[in-house]
Amino acid sequence: MKRKNKRNTVSRMMQIWLKENGRGKLAYDQWMELVTLPLLPMLLASVPVIVLFAFSPVGGLQILRVARFGGVVVLLVLVLIIGALVVRGIRLSKLPVHQAKLYAGAESDLFSRFSRTFVMYTRGGDPIEFNNMLRGKPDLIPDEPYVVHFLEDEERRTLVSYGIASHPNADEWRG
Repeated sequence: MKRKNKRNTVSRMMQIWLKENGRGKLAYDQWMELVTLPLLPMLLASVPVIVLFAFSPVGGLQILRVARFGGVVVLLVLVLIIGALVVRGIRLSKLPVHQAKLYAGAESDLFSRFSRTFVMYTRGGDPIEFNNMLRGKPDLIPDEPYVVHFLEDEERRTLVSYGIASHPNADEWRG
């Protein structure tokens, strides 16, 4: 029985994304993931403020007196977070999806395993750096070509989909 090499396969979800990105658009779930990406850090950053407010003399002991003011502050913070997400969504929807045929680097590049950035290379060996990526760092075969789709905004690139160029459906992924 012949076993498939996991790194040669492209998941069903990634194939859907590649096909949609090949048309120059983000899939709905990609867009939602990109829009909500900063939500967790925003919420985690607000926890210390909430804790300080709850245990401060004004917040903890006199909570009944400032409940209305506290409610307004919480509502204002929620409106600001939702507003930031809406603005981010509008901005992302206007960005074009770029496409390239890039090559995976050597597996021995240990720095990339601990870095938040991910690097692929053009045929000529020029590095293309991705600052963010959906679904974590891909497990790629060194020196193999990949069909790659990404967003580019102010010198920052976000890898949104990728698939090995030798895949039988690779022609459907190109725009």
